[in-house]
Amino acid sequence: MNNPTDTNKDYQDYVDKKSPNSPIFKNCFNAFWVGGLICAIGQIIFIFCLYKGLDETSASTIVSIILIGISAFLTGLNIFNKIGKFAGAGSLVPITGFANSIVSPAMEYKSEGYIMGVGSKMFTVAGPVLVYGISTAIIVGIVYFILNSRSSTGLERNDFKMQKLGKQTIKFDNPPTILNTASIVGPKEADGPLAKYFDKCLDDEMWGEKTWEKAESKIVKETVNTLISKSGITSQQIEYCFAGDLINQCISSSFGLRELNVPFYGIFGACSTFVEGMQLASVFVENGINYAICSSSSHFCSAERQFRFPLELGNQRPPSSQWTVTAGGAAVVSKEGHGPYITTITSGKIVDMGIKDANNMGAAMAPAALDTLLTHFEDTGRKPNYYDAIITGDLGYVGKDILIDLTQKQGFNIKSVYNDCGVLIFDKSKQDTHSGGSGCGCIASVFSGYLFDELKSKKLKKLLLIATGALMNSMSSQQGETIPGIAQAISIEIWKDEKIMDFLQNFDWMLLLRSFVIGGLICVVGQILIDKTKLTPARILVIFVTTGTILGGLGIYKHLVDFAGCGATVPLLGFGNNLAKGTIEAVQEKGLIGAFTGGLKASAGGIAAAVFFGYIASLISKPKMKKQWFFTAFL
Repeated sequence: MNNPTDTNKDYQDYVDKKSPNSPIFKNCFNAFWVGGLICAIGQIIFIFCLYKGLDETSASTIVSIILIGISAFLTGLNIFNKIGKFAGAGSLVPITGFANSIVSPAMEYKSEGYIMGVGSKMFTVAGPVLVYGISTAIIVGIVYFILNSRSSTGLERNDFKMQKLGKQTIKFDNPPTILNTASIVGPKEADGPLAKYFDKCLDDEMWGEKTWEKAESKIVKETVNTLISKSGITSQQIEYCFAGDLINQCISSSFGLRELNVPFYGIFGACSTFVEGMQLASVFVENGINYAICSSSSHFCSAERQFRFPLELGNQRPPSSQWTVTAGGAAVVSKEGHGPYITTITSGKIVDMGIKDANNMGAAMAPAALDTLLTHFEDTGRKPNYYDAIITGDLGYVGKDILIDLTQKQGFNIKSVYNDCGVLIFDKSKQDTHSGGSGCGCIASVFSGYLFDELKSKKLKKLLLIATGALMNSMSSQQGETIPGIAQAISIEIWKDEKIMDFLQNFDWMLLLRSFVIGGLICVVGQILIDKTKLTPARILVIFVTTGTILGGLGIYKHLVDFAGCGATVPLLGFGNNLAKGTIEAVQEKGLIGAFTGGLKASAGGIAAAVFFGYIASLISKPKMKKQWFFTAFL
């Protein structure tokens, strides 16, 4: 039999056999549930921050600050070491382990003074994490710069603050505010159930003008003037205007707003124009514009003359026909204000199901509304009960009934939260409007009057507004063409004053579960490294942060973040990913210099919190206090 001391290897094998093994399954289980729990707590904090109106970057920073602060003071109270003894990698691998690695040496060496002890020794363990994490991020930035050399010209700047969700939806990180609205309606609309919500109700359709078209232009002009007055801003502060109507070449909008002296986009989406304008205004505001106006209008008389028949023609209107609303609506979209907020936009596709009857627009547009609605649900993961109201405009009674039936066949019951602006604006029992209202001014006036009031009074807190349009003209109908439809959607939400019950009801519990599981599994990997290797905690932390930086630089880690939320961002892998993300964004914006500034800037909140709380915790506590703690100042 060989002597175990013959060689170093023989002796090492001998020692390994004699040494007791760690209870790896027990340790991994403890690391899993404790690490998962820490990540789940981070996810709850993150979602609550979003719920209170913060953007995702700020919310993520707050999660790091809170978890770092808690772990720093638990270290100062000599509690964290007990958690670490029980959970192993479950408390080491999350950002809490980074905080503990700063506080513990600062406490231990406090006897050597506040400069050479606390200040100097604070980074004994955490220093390598920062050195290798930041260095790896710089290398990632340099490589990214080389592979994308145009970024040095500034042409590749990535200033957008939006997220693409699924196929057709954009989510805003800093949701624009609908600052105010205004609406003016004609006599028939003034006799309807929503009259009290409009800013002005006309006595006659001509409003002192010689033609229907000139009357509509006046409605546009005065609606926008009313809006500016109500919003407390000047016309000089408006940076862009998006407006459209039904008349050829959108002359009602262009003639009505020609004196505004504001950069103007004439847009056309038929009856979807108003929401299309709000979508475009939101994108502009999200990316730096202070104030943008969107406006649309329609006039019964001018639309009838253009699209159907002379008003004096003695013909019967079929029951499926709708009444073009005489009205104008406008809104100011701003980066300032306290809501309501435009949180997402879902752009529609052209949908044509072969309908040719110009007197049945609801049937022609309902499939487009269905397509956009289902896409919105798929892209956002939401369901009908997420919203207090889902409002279309303008399907009328026939289109509304079709949409309810079609969504039911797709497995969604929207009936309890759904209505249509064409149904809301008129009283069917008293007004002869057949299938209800339509026209660009219908959804514009109903939203700018009634729905906006419901949002401001918080009777509605979550609204999905879907505007539908029939993309045809009088010539296409005469030539036998079918009627293509379009539907544009925006979600509008009130965040600031919601009750905790609403928060709990709309909480994403599956995301919380994924955060727990993925965060726990990452900690299990760390526990295996502890139990099966000779690696020190500092080396394990360095492995995680550099791995996260590399995966982030390759664009791989973001997919795990999308899936698991804080389950991927709270562990030190997420810290590394954040370094890489910040570096790449800085390179896109500033070129090569961004490789040296971006990582630190992106992670400044967490690093500063660790230093600050670590220093405070080390001051107020003494090392190895088992039964009590007290403030050093009291000694």
